[in-house]
Amino acid sequence: RLEGDLPWDGEGWYPPQRDEAGVIYRWTGPQRFSNLDLPPLSGHTLIRIGISGWISTRILDSLKLSVNGCRIPFERHAGDGCVVLAGTLGASALQPDACPQLVLEVAETLRPCDVTHGQNPDQRQLGVAIAWIEVSPAR
Repeated sequence: RLEGDLPWDGEGWYPPQRDEAGVIYRWTGPQRFSNLDLPPLSGHTLIRIGISGWISTRILDSLKLSVNGCRIPFERHAGDGCVVLAGTLGASALQPDACPQLVLEVAETLRPCDVTHGQNPDQRQLGVAIAWIEVSPAR
């Protein structure tokens, strides 16, 4: 399980932040695509992602996941104090001895200062806030 405060090998992520409850997370952005290099995988793989925040529900609803260009259909439910996405990656998307790359894609990123009409001065382009990513063999 990759937590928000650990080093992430990828692009399209802001540095870790901590919310009022102590949850550490990373925002996606400023671009629409954020990627993360995963350890080598084999066989069907379950990917779970804990989302602790989003700049708009439209962005959360637009979220797409893929590994090595293969789209991962996922279910979304509440759990662990966040929204949890869970999807299974088929073995055919994996290349032997290669590190797979997870890509999170949103339709757009927005600035909090624009969404809150100036009440939040944050000018970063944000998508969704990721608290953790978990990868395990599918059952």
